[in-house]
Amino acid sequence: MEFDSEETTYKFYNEYTGKMGLSIRKEVVVKNKCTGEVTLRIFVCSKESFRLKDKRDSLPKHPRAETRIGCDARLSIKFNRCGNKFIVNHFEEVHNHALVTQDCTHMVPSQRKISTSQATELELAENSGIYIKNSYELIGKQAGGKESLGYIKQDIKNYLRSKKQRQLAFEEGGNHLQSDHHLVQVFKHFERVLNDKRYKELEAKYALCQKIPQVQRPIKMLIEAGKVYIKIIFEEFQDEFMSALEFYMKSTVDDGEDIVYTVVDVDTSKEFRVIWKKINNSLSCSCILFEMNGVLCGNAIKILIEVMNLKELPSEYILKKVDKKSKK
Repeated sequence: MEFDSEETTYKFYNEYTGKMGLSIRKEVVVKNKCTGEVTLRIFVCSKESFRLKDKRDSLPKHPRAETRIGCDARLSIKFNRCGNKFIVNHFEEVHNHALVTQDCTHMVPSQRKISTSQATELELAENSGIYIKNSYELIGKQAGGKESLGYIKQDIKNYLRSKKQRQLAFEEGGNHLQSDHHLVQVFKHFERVLNDKRYKELEAKYALCQKIPQVQRPIKMLIEAGKVYIKIIFEEFQDEFMSALEFYMKSTVDDGEDIVYTVVDVDTSKEFRVIWKKINNSLSCSCILFEMNGVLCGNAIKILIEVMNLKELPSEYILKKVDKKSKK
């Protein structure tokens, strides 16, 4: 058999052994001393040879499981200058160990590889603070199952560890490089915070778009307010009116005399208590904006519009000091 390159040969042999339930690795390589071209390459079974004894400790406390058992299966290729091709000069097919079952072939080392796009996904997940276990589960579901990913969870740990080691090696090149790295990290963090803020604003904008059609009935309240309020007060009231669209009622408590509404600001998550006194049909809010500025707050406006179903602002909430007529 002939192949165009060493890499083409490896892909062919790896695909062949993968279907059988085997893992291979690149072993012996011989290169031309003058040109550096590969003239001989041997691909062997991952269980080829035997693990060397650890010279540091002849009796390790936790010895690793044996993975190399002297398997002789291999494929050897040699470069043919005449045809400018690699030809197979030796092939040993027989293995001395059991084969991996078909449902586990995706787990053998030579069949696993994290692609560039997958690496980008994993780095984004890590930068977002997502744990390896969770990102592995999520990406696995998106791929239709973990067996379709082409890698296992340990590969993620190895990849991210290697990435960090490369970064550390880069930082040790000089203090200025370390400073640059820290600066990049700061900018990345700032960018994430900024992106989160922008997305929250986008969510608020969407929520506003969804709620605007529901307030077409009480819009008359703004028109009437524009007729009676002086300009600066009307603009403040209008802001409160629009903010009311972003609030929601969390709870309602009726004690017989008063009804207490808990209104929540979506943006800040702050809660305010709006009390509807039945005896005189009046509203008051814990923010005391009306008492301080003479402008009804968005929390109370929320109750006027959605609970009391009013289209116009009651006269008792238009103080003389902010009324156009009182300024004449």
